[in-house]
Amino acid sequence: MTHPMPTRAVTPTPAPTPAGDADPLSRVPLGEQVHGLLLEGLLGGRWQPGDRIVERRLAAELNVSQAPVREALRSLQTLGVLDAEPNRGVRVREIGPAELREVYQVRAALERPAAEAAAVRLAGETGALELHAARMAASGPSCTRTPPTTCR
Repeated sequence: MTHPMPTRAVTPTPAPTPAGDADPLSRVPLGEQVHGLLLEGLLGGRWQPGDRIVERRLAAELNVSQAPVREALRSLQTLGVLDAEPNRGVRVREIGPAELREVYQVRAALERPAAEAAAVRLAGETGALELHAARMAASGPSCTRTPPTTCR
C-alpha cells in the first residue's frame, strides 16, 4: 500500500548571490532533498516492508530526473533501509527485533562519549545549540526524522 508523497515540493536551489551571501542551508543538492523526502515517506508509513519503490514513477511524481532519485535510493540502500535486486527493483527492507536490538546497543555505546565530547567542546556556550534546537522545534515534528539539511 502506498500513500502520496509529503506535500513539500522538490525545487532546484537558487544560485548564490553575487555578493556570496546566500544561505548555505538553501544550497542542498537535489539528491539530498529527494533523500530527505524518501526518508520522510518511509518513516511516515507511505511504504511498508516489502513494498517496491519504482525509480521512474517516483521521479515523475517529484518532477525531477531519475538521477537524484537513483542517488537517494542508493544512499538509503547503504543505510540498510532498502534492498535492490537485479531486474526486480528496490524494495523496503524488513528490520527484525534482533537487528534493532544490535543497532540500539551500538548507538547507546556511542552516545555517551559523544555527549561528553560535545559538553567539553561547548564549554558553557550553548547559544548556537539553543538556536538550532529552536529552529528544529519551529520546523515541526518531521524535522526530527529527516537529515538536518532538510530542516529549516
